[in-house]
Amino acid sequence: MISEYVGEIEELPPDPRIWSGKRYRKYLYHTAQAAIWTSTVYYPIRLLMILLEAQQSWPMWLMLAVEAIFGRLSYQDQRLTVAAGGEPERGPRKRLRLRGSRNLPRVDVLIPCCGEPVSVILDTVRAACTMDYPESQLRVLVLDDGASTQLRDAVSELHSKWPYLFYHTRGRQSGRVFAKAGNLNYALFTVQKDTPPEFCAILDADSIPKPDFLRATLPHLLLSPQTALVTTRQYFDNLPAGDPLSQSRLHFYTCQNAELDRCGRAIDAGSGAVFRRNAIIDVGGYPTFSFSEDWQLSLILRGMGYRTVQVQEPLQFGLVPTSLEGHIAQRNRWHIGHSQQLFTLRPPTSSSIPRHLQWSIACGGLAITLGLVGHVIGYGAVPWLLMSRSLIPASSSFLIKTQVILGLLHVSTMWAYGWLQTAHAGIRGSPFSQLENSWLAGGSLAKWHFAKHLPASRYNRRDVIVNMDDTDHYRHGEVDISQIDDHLASLPTSVILKSLNVFTNKFPELGILHLPTLIQSFQSECSKETKVLLGVTLLVTKTQLSLLNPSWANSLLPSKQYESYIRQSLSGLILQPPDIQVVQALLIMALYEWGCRDFHKAWVYCGIAIRIMQSIQSRRIAPYPLDTDVSLGAVKDTVAPGIENRTIWACFIMDRMISSGTYNPPMLPMSEMEKLKVSRPLSTVEFAFGTNVSLYSGHTGQNLTWAERLPSGLLDITQCYEILVSGFDIWAQVMTFIFNDGRRAPGMCAPENCPWVPGSPWSRTKAQLERWRAGQHDRLHYPSNSVAIHMTLGYGESFTYINLLYYLSTLMLHREYFPFMPTAESGPRGPVDHPLLEAEAPVGWWESSALELFSAAEHIARLLHEASECGAHLMTPFVGFCAFSASYMNLYIYRFPRMNLSRSPQAEQLMNFCLAYLEEFRHVWKLGEAWVSTLKHASLLYERASTDRGRYLGKSRQDFDHLHQSIHEFRVVDRSNQHIQEIEGAGGPSPGVTYSQPAQRIVPSSESDNLSAPLTHLLTEVSTYSHEQGAWSQWWPTLEDIDLALVSG
Repeated sequence: MISEYVGEIEELPPDPRIWSGKRYRKYLYHTAQAAIWTSTVYYPIRLLMILLEAQQSWPMWLMLAVEAIFGRLSYQDQRLTVAAGGEPERGPRKRLRLRGSRNLPRVDVLIPCCGEPVSVILDTVRAACTMDYPESQLRVLVLDDGASTQLRDAVSELHSKWPYLFYHTRGRQSGRVFAKAGNLNYALFTVQKDTPPEFCAILDADSIPKPDFLRATLPHLLLSPQTALVTTRQYFDNLPAGDPLSQSRLHFYTCQNAELDRCGRAIDAGSGAVFRRNAIIDVGGYPTFSFSEDWQLSLILRGMGYRTVQVQEPLQFGLVPTSLEGHIAQRNRWHIGHSQQLFTLRPPTSSSIPRHLQWSIACGGLAITLGLVGHVIGYGAVPWLLMSRSLIPASSSFLIKTQVILGLLHVSTMWAYGWLQTAHAGIRGSPFSQLENSWLAGGSLAKWHFAKHLPASRYNRRDVIVNMDDTDHYRHGEVDISQIDDHLASLPTSVILKSLNVFTNKFPELGILHLPTLIQSFQSECSKETKVLLGVTLLVTKTQLSLLNPSWANSLLPSKQYESYIRQSLSGLILQPPDIQVVQALLIMALYEWGCRDFHKAWVYCGIAIRIMQSIQSRRIAPYPLDTDVSLGAVKDTVAPGIENRTIWACFIMDRMISSGTYNPPMLPMSEMEKLKVSRPLSTVEFAFGTNVSLYSGHTGQNLTWAERLPSGLLDITQCYEILVSGFDIWAQVMTFIFNDGRRAPGMCAPENCPWVPGSPWSRTKAQLERWRAGQHDRLHYPSNSVAIHMTLGYGESFTYINLLYYLSTLMLHREYFPFMPTAESGPRGPVDHPLLEAEAPVGWWESSALELFSAAEHIARLLHEASECGAHLMTPFVGFCAFSASYMNLYIYRFPRMNLSRSPQAEQLMNFCLAYLEEFRHVWKLGEAWVSTLKHASLLYERASTDRGRYLGKSRQDFDHLHQSIHEFRVVDRSNQHIQEIEGAGGPSPGVTYSQPAQRIVPSSESDNLSAPLTHLLTEVSTYSHEQGAWSQWWPTLEDIDLALVSG
């Protein structure tokens, strides 16, 4: 089993909130030893002093008993820590993912239920059916002990959509009939008898699994045949503020069960567990002698030699009782279940469990029960002790001093252990938080628990539910438009302003929303166009709110409802008279679709937005009115022209972004902007307050080439949008260069076109990039200036974006000439595969180029890390591409440090910065999945190449053509299968390096001369005259080609 799946298991970057606690492990271990020693000394001496005291009293004995009662739980935790060991290397359990979709093990998802609301059960059913797992290997079984006809009919209806969903019932049960345990055993021994799966997952009726639930839990079973069960930490979506009753059981999951997990002895939490079916059958199924069947199953599995482990990351979301009565009933049921452990000694239970295990389970249950009784006595005794005297022997000063010193030593070590325990777990909690396991969470009585003690999670139950693609009432075309209209119209102004503010900050490339104007429009007429613009803004903003998690976000609807509403509404608005708000909504929707990997829709939305914006701009500059409904007041308005100015430049940016890295020609070249007499992009101040300068005059002084648009002074951060416009124009040229075979394009290796030659295409583009950089105030340059400084000014995101754009362009330019597959001894050098450069580089040129290349990768990684720490986190598709590109280059130099003369000693750390970012990114945008897959395959290739020097000796870029293509792609296609075939197929040294000319694009003979011309001619043609497509028409893929590529990838 291990050999079959290990190649498909990927290790994800650790959660820094949990992993950071590793550094406390040794201190925790030694403090636990000290606390055990002080307890061992303290209590016997206290007992001895009472026995020797001439004037004994019952308060003295009661005081010692209460101390022992409340110290017992901490003592148990201390012993558990010592048993788990002090090696920090073992750390928390790794975050793993099972990739691929072929030959995966069969899994049954069991959902036991009995009388819960049908709507709650169906939410769980839908979430289970939409998990990321091959349908042929998945079966979802609803096990209904309530025999509900309504639930049966609902499941039958859903079965037509998900054929692997089934309803089963053993009939309405009288009494408990082993309750949940009996229901599960019915599935194990009856339902699964003829078609047993390899693994089973358990979900309570109110537990919503994340899509990657199975892919995150199964690797721990596949890598260890001795592991029988993987339990997941319980997360809850409806905890009250501050969790006053400790319903989250934070201490149990993060401290106690985490230590048990280190020993392979974790306790099953019930819901969200995945087990090896044969192991459960081997121990006789779920135990039926106790209400707490999950706890008892864990004990039995451990006693039979199996391992049980716990995964900490959030993979499911449940509900806690919403009333005090419900909470008490739940805790009492658990405690009664522990007391029932004594029944293991009673037939017929005793016949199915080994004798030694019977006594172990029974004694454990007795200890828990006596401990609970002790807590009741202890809480009741505290008031009596407060009113009593002579709590300790005090017949001499020596006795008093000895007991005070020992008491301080005992309490201080116990307190220090409690603090280190929570720090090691990566949480903030009370020093005595283990008291949460007492009847009503005694630790809460002293208000030690605080409102934000739970590790921040980007996800919650509601988000998982509403992001199920196949949920009926969120399907496209099936949302109630009028209800969404009413919702948008009734949103509080405060929520709208906060949402718009998040959008403006987190999406600098779409700085098109003028908040006062939009709010005024919302409060006055609130037209359909305004509602659609607001809806699409909320749609993309919710991707950021999953990271920020503000309380006001609860008033927003699920993303899928906004998405369906926008699609339906835009379909009716695009053919209406041109409206600027419709253009803005289309642009935002284009960005959203690109992030969701629906590239064709993104391209279409962007194209429609450009056409409508061209219509609006044309009627402004036409010498004679083209539309009779054009309002003169709008022309005289000082704000409206600025909104149009920003919007048309946003069209330009989105056009460049979506066209870059594809063979789609841009629709809005600079020549078109000049025809439309569009002035330079307005600064932040001009956009906010309006300007009296005519934006439609088309004076030659407002020509749009960079050199002529540059004002007398350097551009500062308030002119960030103008900087972004010009930067994206340059980046688009860089991407065009790369996607037209770069140095391998005809004529590009000629001496006059080598990158170090002044006037060569590469040199001209690089010079343009540096002029762009030089035109900015030096306060905008990173790392000379930090993100934190600009964050204090409110421009942290814009500052980060500008620098990412510069360093990504630098990285892409230099990377094109470096070998794809160097050797461990290789120093900085140019290409090693044909076509080779036809001239020698000046001395030191490659060394200087390497320094620029890998410094750019370093700066991108540090920018992303610093922005995240400062709260200026950016999570847009372009920034994700920056992280992907930087991660790849840091991986490259980590494996081949000589390629930068060992000047990148922190490459591994920088790579991990980018991987941590991409791990968050992939949960926000689907675009990130293929990038992470590409990095995984590149890592596998470079690790093999750097450790086994002969394995890929003589191999070059051409041997890994698909992988090389994937590292450049902003428009992602998943080529995982081709990557693996290349990596496995290229293994073994080649007798000699053989090269073949790359396949040339098929073009008409009339166009051949154009393609052989220097690149700058082609770039000029594309950028300036793209409406005259020329050679581009030969590279334009049909929709069938696009679909075929996506399917084959």
